[in-house]
Amino acid sequence: MTAAETSQVAKKLFVRGHAMNAKLVGRAATVIAETAGIAVPPGTKVLLGEQQGVGPEYPLSYEKLTTVLAFYTVKDWHEACELCIKLLKNGGIGHTLSIHTENPEMAMRFAEKPVFRILVNTASTQGGVGASTGLAPAFTLGCGTWGGSATSDNVTPRHLINIKRVAYGIKDFTENTAPSHSVCGAQGGSTGAISEDQLMNVVNEVISLLKRRGDN
Repeated sequence: MTAAETSQVAKKLFVRGHAMNAKLVGRAATVIAETAGIAVPPGTKVLLGEQQGVGPEYPLSYEKLTTVLAFYTVKDWHEACELCIKLLKNGGIGHTLSIHTENPEMAMRFAEKPVFRILVNTASTQGGVGASTGLAPAFTLGCGTWGGSATSDNVTPRHLINIKRVAYGIKDFTENTAPSHSVCGAQGGSTGAISEDQLMNVVNEVISLLKRRGDN
C-alpha cells in the first residue's frame, strides 16, 4: 500500500487508540480494503503497509490479528534483531518469533530474544500452534512471566487437569537446612533448628543468586 492507503487502513483497523476493531479481525484483505475505501486487485490475500518505526506513530506496529501486515526494511540482521525486540515489547513479548534462515548461528541469536517460541523456516501461524512443528497442538499460547502469563507452554488439556496428591514425609527437614554456613549453629544450639530471621536470610541469598544468574 502507499503511505496514504496505509493510513486509511490503519484508521479502520483500530478503535480507542490501538485496540483492535473486532469487525475487521480475521477478515479478508479485500473486505478490509473496501472498508477503508482503497482499491486492490481481485484475489489480494494480504495488505502490506511499510512502517519506519515502532510505537504510537506507527499503528501497524501493534497487534492486528488480520490480513494486514507491517513491512520493515533493515540494513542487516543485527538491526533486524533490535527491531524484533522493539516490536515484541510494543505488544507480544513472550509470545512467538518466526525467522527464515539457513544459518543455524543466526537462528540461535534470534532465539535469545524475549519470546518463548522461536519458529525457524515455517509459517508462524501453523508453527506456533503445532501444526507444522513439534510444539503441542493448541490455540492458546502462554507468554510466560515476560507476558504476564502463568505458563510459557502451548496450553493443552494437561494444563486444565486438577491433580490431587498425597505426600508422605520422607525426610526430617531439620537435617536438610539451606546451603548457607551462616545458618548452622547460629543460635549456638545443637538441635539444628533455625529461626524465622535465619530462614529469611537464606531466602534472600537464593533470590540474590538467581538475580545474578539472570543478569549473566
